[in-house]
Amino acid sequence: MRHRQRYLVTPDADRIAPDWLAVRINYDTVNFIYSVVDGAVKLKGVRIGHEIAKIGDVVVLKTGKLHIERR
Repeated sequence: MRHRQRYLVTPDADRIAPDWLAVRINYDTVNFIYSVVDGAVKLKGVRIGHEIAKIGDVVVLKTGKLHIERR
């Protein structure tokens, strides 16, 4: 089995994302989704393709592709 890298999406993922996730952010297939709550901008999740990994979900890099594991 190939090596997998996993990352638990946290509320500050946009600032401390691991390098293997940060280099894939191209604002087309992978980007951060924000919401405005009482005037403050908060991270809602990470969009990968057509799916959104919410806070608490796990993003997995396996064989060069990103997958989402729900909590």
